[in-house]
Amino acid sequence: MPAKRKPAAEKATNNLMMFNQEAFETAIEMQMGFLETATRFAKEFTDFAVRRAEANSEDLAKFAGAKSPPELLQMQLEHMRAMFEDYTTEANRLIGLAGETIGEGSEAVRSSFLSKDELKKAG
Repeated sequence: MPAKRKPAAEKATNNLMMFNQEAFETAIEMQMGFLETATRFAKEFTDFAVRRAEANSEDLAKFAGAKSPPELLQMQLEHMRAMFEDYTTEANRLIGLAGETIGEGSEAVRSSFLSKDELKKAG
């Protein structure tokens, strides 16, 4: 007895269900990536805030030991330079995390809709 063929409507429904499952899995993967990155952002920023607060406290304690207004001004300028460098470095770290998230999210989307060969060609 020949194999029974599925009606076209049933095939279409199965394809739609499979597509929806893939879309759902992609959405979940993207959401998990976002939550992981948000957690890394929060940890990174909290660690940075602690380091910066400690450095600020140390610098303020040094300011009390200034022997002259020019020495105090020099200490304040060094403090401001260090703060600028720290905030710039931190901003670059956070931008890097954002870039990773975008890359991971786009990879999840691409992998759910492209075949392995198409993914290789896309790079």
